[in-house]
Amino acid sequence: MARVKIAEKKQAMFEIAPDMQEMAKKLIEIKDDIMHIDLKEVLFFKELETRPKPLARCYALTGHPIQYFTNTRFSIVFYESNIDYFTYDQRVILLYHELKHIPAIGDKLVDHDIKDFYDILQLGIDWSQPNAVVPKLIEESNG
Repeated sequence: MARVKIAEKKQAMFEIAPDMQEMAKKLIEIKDDIMHIDLKEVLFFKELETRPKPLARCYALTGHPIQYFTNTRFSIVFYESNIDYFTYDQRVILLYHELKHIPAIGDKLVDHDIKDFYDILQLGIDWSQPNAVVPKLIEESNG
């Protein structure tokens, strides 16, 4: 009888991302369309192992079993394997996109797409490519 090794699915490895939270704080201070966001309602993570299709994702946690452990309503995850080449400014733009999913009222995520970024920032689809020149939305912290 032949034995077949079944590939194990790689487990996700998350780390808390205070740098993302600091970026979000700065963005919320200057962008009217996301000023409704309370950062105490959002968990920020970097996922280090897997390679899902998206660059990042916003999750609504209301009604999810995770709420047994936290009252936080939303989470934003950066998939580091997909954006390890991003500059600080590209990460800020990606975070801004994810923050725009968080509703002013209720828990249902706001649907929007990358076309919104063209309308808002005049960015084309190549904004996420290596070495892309993108607008500076906020200043980077020095430590």
